[in-house]
Amino acid sequence: GADTGASAARDAAHFCHRRGNRRHWPSRPGRGNSDEGGLPLFDNFTSDLLVAFLGLFPIINPFSTAPVFLTLTASMPPEKRRRQAARACVYAAAIMLGVLFLGAMILDFFSIAIADLRIAGGLVLCYVGFKMLFPPESTTADAEALSTADFAFVPLAMPLLSGPGSFAVLIGMSAEIAPDSGVGIYVRYAAVVVAVLIAAAISWVVLRGAQSIVRFLGPSGLEAVSKFMGFILICIGLNMISSGVEREVDDYLKKIRVSAARIGASSHV
Repeated sequence: GADTGASAARDAAHFCHRRGNRRHWPSRPGRGNSDEGGLPLFDNFTSDLLVAFLGLFPIINPFSTAPVFLTLTASMPPEKRRRQAARACVYAAAIMLGVLFLGAMILDFFSIAIADLRIAGGLVLCYVGFKMLFPPESTTADAEALSTADFAFVPLAMPLLSGPGSFAVLIGMSAEIAPDSGVGIYVRYAAVVVAVLIAAAISWVVLRGAQSIVRFLGPSGLEAVSKFMGFILICIGLNMISSGVEREVDDYLKKIRVSAARIGASSHV
């Protein structure tokens, strides 16, 4: 949901790798593996679980995804809508777990930054938003196609439920856990995995509850909500794009300043 919000992604961005530059998840007092002293394993698990959940859920925010979900699935039968909700949450959980374990490696391999993900996610949201705001003239065949369409992966699972913000948080968590050793590393990874699964389960409950909203609004109300949410998605997408571009420009200017400083230092030698 609000994972797509660029402000939330900016708040989480300090957790990420920026093409090889590690930025750590803030450490907490008493941290350490149980076999090296420090907190007991259970306390480590609960502490990491709480921090991971509180870091992820406000960014995922399924409550902001629910209106988009009910708009995209309005023409679907209830059973199909329930399946879409379940699949979207399963896909989102799988994506986030994949990012937790493989995200930093994939981004480094392809030289992709979190800012690049923001820009790409923003373009996807703008595309979906324009289609919702200016829907083409629908025919019977189009209505049937829409009722059988699959929105579970794009845009529901990604970039709405899982996107640049959650990716930044998860990559940062993985970067902080990686230096650990012994049993502690498994406990901490398990805590983050459980946090992801809890967030996905709550998202599923929220999306399933959107069906009652469909019955309440009716066809005309859904059309109005669809256009409004299309406009909101365009705004969010543009915000993500501008945030990504701003981050890219900022990083580029930092590189220029570093290069200028090196040239200046070498000229004085």
